Amino acid sequence: MLISVCLALFSKGSFAQTLTVAPNPFVHSATLRFDLNTADTTSLYIVNIVGSTVRTFLHDTVLSPAQYSYTLSGNSMDAGVYVIVLQRNSQRTNTQLVKASDATAVKDINENTNWELYPNPAKDRIGFDKALIGSEISVFDMSGRNHVVAISQNQIDISSLPFGVYCLRIQNIDGILFRKFTKD
Repeated sequence: MLISVCLALFSKGSFAQTLTVAPNPFVHSATLRFDLNTADTTSLYIVNIVGSTVRTFLHDTVLSPAQYSYTLSGNSMDAGVYVIVLQRNSQRTNTQLVKASDATAVKDINENTNWELYPNPAKDRIGFDKALIGSEISVFDMSGRNHVVAISQNQIDISSLPFGVYCLRIQNIDGILFRKFTKD
């Protein structure tokens, strides 16, 4: 799958700035490509879902008009949703990047467990029939944004979440479990 973001930006003249990523989602590597029609100071970097820079390719580098290509190695990146930022002076082009996990690297416990989530849909709290102690919990909305939630022994407080559909990710020594739930 190829994600392409085309954005016409204007300064003294008009120039086109195109950023493509392939493949997306990726497991081991992806190629980032962009065209510049005019010379200017350029930055190219990747941020995680909390806005921290995880990889920098260019930082305030003067580039000539040309086509540019960079290879991203995903070996040191965790699976998740990232944003690629191409910045030319104060103009920015962003595109989403998804780092998928290698299916053989992590044991998925979805089918090997009977963890039950209740109630679903829920208003304030969701509970489990097993304790969550020692588990790493993440709650993602459908755009991939991670939400902070309070966790007790076998409940998760979702009262601060906006209405919608969410993905719950639980990681423990047994592997990774995903469950979908709806906040009413």
